[in-house]
Amino acid sequence: MKNKILLSLSALTLSVTLLTSCQKQPSADFTTDKTEYTAGETIKLSNKSIDADKYKWTMPDGQTATSQNVDYQTSVNSPEGTLTFKLEAISKNGKKTDVATKTVSLKAATGRAMIWTSNPDVDPIAVSINNTGYGNITMYYTGGTPDCGANGCVTATLKVGTYNVSATDGFYTWTGSITVYANQCSTLELQ
Repeated sequence: MKNKILLSLSALTLSVTLLTSCQKQPSADFTTDKTEYTAGETIKLSNKSIDADKYKWTMPDGQTATSQNVDYQTSVNSPEGTLTFKLEAISKNGKKTDVATKTVSLKAATGRAMIWTSNPDVDPIAVSINNTGYGNITMYYTGGTPDCGANGCVTATLKVGTYNVSATDGFYTWTGSITVYANQCSTLELQ
């Protein structure tokens, strides 16, 4: 009887050992839908891991997720640079893991800034944005704000943010600021 119990325990131990050791080594892998993004876009992470039962994603901001696939929303105010994502693929018993990392490029979001005037009594106005010359206002518009990029206005494509604007026609000087929003045209009238 004692031998039967020992034999049964040995068989049980061997079975558990075999089942545990038979867990396949997971292979972590994933793809992104693109390699370059603009701030404000969603990055789609598609899990391509093999022989894994659980997943742990680590995002560039340190947040984690355990779903199979992940959509990561970037902020429109994110600076240019690279973002690194990590995926840990975990075996069913949790004893075997593999890690994959991928890096994508992030461009700053941009918008347009247009500086214009409705004053007909000015000579061409030289416009600088953050101390960089962007051109001259050569026309005036009455009856409301002209369309973005209208002739005779100064229009610049800039990264999202707030900029100092200075302008002069040789007699008068203007200073102010303009805030650029993603995919929009911000306007500043010199009065």
